Amino acid sequence: MDRIKARIFEILTDPPDDDRLGNFISGAILILIAVNVVVCILETVEALGQAWGPFFYYFELGSVAVFSVEYLLRLWACPSSPKSEGDLAGRWRLVRRPLYLVDLLAILPLYLQAFVPGLDLRFVRALRLFRLFRLFRFGKLQESIQMFATVIRRRRDELIISFTVVFISVIIISYLMFMIENEAQPEAFSSVPAAMWWGIITMTTIGYGDLSPVTTTGQVLGGIVGFLGLCVLALPISIIGAGFIHELQARARDERLAEWERLKDQLPAQSQELRCPHCGEELHVQIVHS
Repeated sequence: MDRIKARIFEILTDPPDDDRLGNFISGAILILIAVNVVVCILETVEALGQAWGPFFYYFELGSVAVFSVEYLLRLWACPSSPKSEGDLAGRWRLVRRPLYLVDLLAILPLYLQAFVPGLDLRFVRALRLFRLFRLFRFGKLQESIQMFATVIRRRRDELIISFTVVFISVIIISYLMFMIENEAQPEAFSSVPAAMWWGIITMTTIGYGDLSPVTTTGQVLGGIVGFLGLCVLALPISIIGAGFIHELQARARDERLAEWERLKDQLPAQSQELRCPHCGEELHVQIVHS
């Protein structure tokens, strides 16, 4: 039974590259998740929702059944994992992981509708979007999201400083614009919090146009803020970009070192006679393991 559990857990979590059955099941679940996201989007079109309502309902019912079986099988088989700490402890560790919480939220809406009458359907439909996040459990997507989390964790101090600079800048420019425009537009720039809306949309270069300075001084300040917004908001983006580059280089270096260690163990620790590929002269090389 333990071997069966271990095999099921391997198939549903991280099947090897040469595991045809595991990769087939993972691919099928991946396709089902993608189709579910498309169906959730199409269902919001009123004409399609009325014409294909029964199909959408039964498709979701079948999808949730598949996802529920997969989720329960992983809970049942997880104690067989080497990282597990026993039946209850292993299952508890599993359900607390972020991606497994996403799996639970992905199947929750249908059960909420069935067991909680009168529930706000907009809230339930919003929970269906969690099925999209299940894509991050597969292959390269899982590695990418793990790399992103690693970059954010390692660069958190720089990111906190950059966001603090942005926050302070918004407060300063909002207060200045309030002092400049309050007399000319008492309703639009009625307070500093009201001016902060203008500061945020200007620094992010969105510029909705619902608030804009009318005085000459305010327009000059607005132009300066719009330019500085590009520079200030580039800080967190550049920090994350540099973190990604550093992480990619570190992983490439680790892969090269691992490959070298693998090849080095295969080399004999003795003298070998080699010939130069250019002139054909014999080369005497002493290979010594460090």
